[in-house]
Amino acid sequence: MRKLLKAAALGALLVPAVLGGAATAVADAGDPAYADGSRYAGPDGAWTKTRGSGVTADGEVYYFDVFRVAGPHGAATVTTAAHS
Repeated sequence: MRKLLKAAALGALLVPAVLGGAATAVADAGDPAYADGSRYAGPDGAWTKTRGSGVTADGEVYYFDVFRVAGPHGAATVTTAAHS
């Protein structure tokens, strides 16, 4: 179970950084973008929440909201996403 928690904690740290980097890359291309995230890791588990939206270079609009949690009783992911 400790390996699962360590993996979840690492994922909680990396996912927002990766998604935030993608949003920054879109913003650098001159298209509107937004991203934010929160994360927590403690003795009983870890969670991360990431949200973002923007416009791709092709003019497509996207939105995502991801929540991931891992604790002593298991792990879960909840995702909402849309694109045009």
